[in-house]
Amino acid sequence: MVNDGFEQLFGYRESEIKGLELDKLIVPEQDQEEAMRLTESAHVKETTEKRIRKDGTIIDVIIYAVPVVVEKSVVGIYGLYVDITDRKEAEEKVRKSLKEKEMLLAEIHHRVKNNLAVITGLLELQSYSAESESAKKILRDSQMRVHSIAMVHEKLYKSEDFSEIDIKQYFEELSRVIGRTMEKSDVEVSIDIDIAQLNYRLHKQYPVDFY
Repeated sequence: MVNDGFEQLFGYRESEIKGLELDKLIVPEQDQEEAMRLTESAHVKETTEKRIRKDGTIIDVIIYAVPVVVEKSVVGIYGLYVDITDRKEAEEKVRKSLKEKEMLLAEIHHRVKNNLAVITGLLELQSYSAESESAKKILRDSQMRVHSIAMVHEKLYKSEDFSEIDIKQYFEELSRVIGRTMEKSDVEVSIDIDIAQLNYRLHKQYPVDFY
């Protein structure tokens, strides 16, 4: 027996399918075994599958299979079908849109990374031609600022959450960059980091000055 909702969803009138095996009528061939297990289950089940309408259209449905039990024996299955084709199509559009945005984000990341590398290189070249120590110091400081920006950008790109970064790991890596830079001078550098393990949320009201 089927109701009006089934007739509207699958396009069959009850008189057309009376006496036929429903699974062979609306279930795709590759899903026949799974459909058989569903109809033979003694427990309520919910699954998302594909089914075939009378006109041959494949639709996505949520199926609720509720066994009809009489004296502890399953005598039939009460099936509920919910058409989720529109939802599946919307999800697919979102997935495609997300993929496009991921590709765009990757392209932006590489361009920003390359631009920051060029800026760092130009500052280093300029420091070689600078005559005064004060000018060299300013250029080195500028290099370190660009390094810190590049590191934050890299961490955000690799992070699953764009709203926060691991501040402890960030300072550890930044200090190593500073240490390598200072090794080129006559200054002896000793780095000691004492910072709690935490994630810094980038939208705090009073942001940390990374520079």
